[in-house]
Amino acid sequence: MSDSPRDLASEWETELESRTTVEKVYDVLLQLNDPLRVSEIADRAGVAPDTARKYLEFLGEMGVAKKIGDDPVTYDRNDSYLEWRNIDRLQREYTIEELNNRLSELSDTISSFQETYEAETPGDVVPQEHGYEKLDETMDDLRQWNAACDEVDALVEALGHGTSGAQTGTVKVADMVRFFQRLQSSQPNSGTDAFSKNHS
Repeated sequence: MSDSPRDLASEWETELESRTTVEKVYDVLLQLNDPLRVSEIADRAGVAPDTARKYLEFLGEMGVAKKIGDDPVTYDRNDSYLEWRNIDRLQREYTIEELNNRLSELSDTISSFQETYEAETPGDVVPQEHGYEKLDETMDDLRQWNAACDEVDALVEALGHGTSGAQTGTVKVADMVRFFQRLQSSQPNSGTDAFSKNHS
């Protein structure tokens, strides 16, 4: 028998309460598609604005957040951090052979699209020139082509053939490792969050 909506809502509230303040702000930040005011981020995270501001400044120092404006103060996620996190995941979860095999598959896919559309990149293609009756098919191909290019970039970085944002200082790797160690070692409902413990 499936859980009732009330049971699921109760479980979700319990889950939210068990997470540390910095985790709540961090999760809201990663879900942003557009910059938000500190007060709006605080509202979504269920924390006080001053608390959200403190952690957003901290996450900004770590390279996870970007401060966009000052009047009012707004923040957005740093996509370079997400790219770094994806590269780190690839390096941890797959062998070099698996990454190279996937890279080869994607290279074949991209070559096929290049031949089909007689273009080097998806941006060089004008969908309407390939017939309005095939517009949906063309747009779908371009989405797949773009996705393949993005994945190739990540694989190249993971294999060490490029210069990632983490290596250039966009994301401070050592600080980021310490940050996640704090999150993992913090005890829910302990009354003191990980940030405060490490910055007292």
